[in-house]
Amino acid sequence: MKISLKDAIKELNEGRVIAVPTDTVYGLVARFDDKIAIDRIYELKKRPLSKNLILFIRNDNDLHKFVKETPPFTLKLASIFWPGPLTMVFPSKILGGESIGIRIPNHKTTLSLLEKIGPLLSTSANVSSCSSSINIEQVELSFGEDFPVLDGEGVVKGVESTIILYRDYKWQIIRKGCISNNKILTEIIKLDK
Repeated sequence: MKISLKDAIKELNEGRVIAVPTDTVYGLVARFDDKIAIDRIYELKKRPLSKNLILFIRNDNDLHKFVKETPPFTLKLASIFWPGPLTMVFPSKILGGESIGIRIPNHKTTLSLLEKIGPLLSTSANVSSCSSSINIEQVELSFGEDFPVLDGEGVVKGVESTIILYRDYKWQIIRKGCISNNKILTEIIKLDK
């Protein structure tokens, strides 16, 4: 069920989970500080609790609020790939010392939502082991016709974000996605010179 930006804000502030369009695939989102709604994401998705969610932020100024430390070239990589389909994994301030993946989605409607409500925890809008949703119909097929979906222009790519992690003194690709491995590695090599 399509909902407006105003209704999306209301739903999230009242502790509900909604789906949002992004530049990659549709995502399930909840306020990062709402434990009950976050648990609901895991329940809806049938996702193991051992698999962390990704944090959507508004801009790279938000990083310091959630990240213990930023590895070399973090802000330079952010300036190249954010907003966009790159998730970077950092030591977290908010998940009891665990790591957290962070990205800024390049989608006008979802960025507007982030501006109004603040950071959101997210995962792809599908039941675990099923294909990611790339349109509202697929979200509704997974979660029902009454499930709230932020109305906005459609998904651009239909492939999940690329995820990188700084480990053993270098950035490593831990999930292939929208951005080719070659493009990421080329940019990292340029920065390292």
